[in-house]
Amino acid sequence: MKPLFMSLTRKEKGEILEKLKKVVKEASSLVFVGFKGLTVADATNIRRTLKKSDVGFVVTKKTLAKIAIQEEKYEGELPDIKAEMAMVYSKDELASSREIFPFVKKLEGRISILGGVFGNKFQTVKEIEGLALIPSLEVLRGQLAFLLNSPMQRLVIAFSEVSKNKQV
Repeated sequence: MKPLFMSLTRKEKGEILEKLKKVVKEASSLVFVGFKGLTVADATNIRRTLKKSDVGFVVTKKTLAKIAIQEEKYEGELPDIKAEMAMVYSKDELASSREIFPFVKKLEGRISILGGVFGNKFQTVKEIEGLALIPSLEVLRGQLAFLLNSPMQRLVIAFSEVSKNKQV
C-alpha cells in the first residue's frame, strides 16, 4: 500500500487526467469549488446529495484540472484558482450550480464557488451564483400553473358571490 502523503506517479497523474478530460468533455456545465477545512463527513454528504441529483463532485489537483479544462477551448478566461479545488459537473446545465449552492451557504468559509463553465464559456463567481438561483423546470412549471390558475379562481369566486347575492 502506498503511503498517504506520497506524491502521485506520472502514470497515476495520466489516469487522473484522462478521467478529468472525460468529465469535462461530457459535462454541460462545470462549477469550480474551492475548499479549506472541509471535513470528510461534509465531503461525503456533499457527494451523496449531489449524486441523487445526477451531479458529480471530483476533487482534483489544480494543474491537472487546468490541463483538462484548457483542452476544451472554452471562451473567455479561466478563473484564478488558488485554493484546493473540486469540480462539480452535470449534463443538466443548471444542476451543478443549483445543487452545490446550498452547501456553499451552509458551509460558509469552508467551501466556495471559484467560477465555472456554462454555455461553453467561462463564468465568474457572480454569474455562477446567479445561475444557481434559477429555479428548476418543475418549479417554474408549478409557478406558471399557479399564475394561470389564480385569475380563473378569482373569477369563479366573484361569480359565486354574485350568485349568492341574487339568491337572497
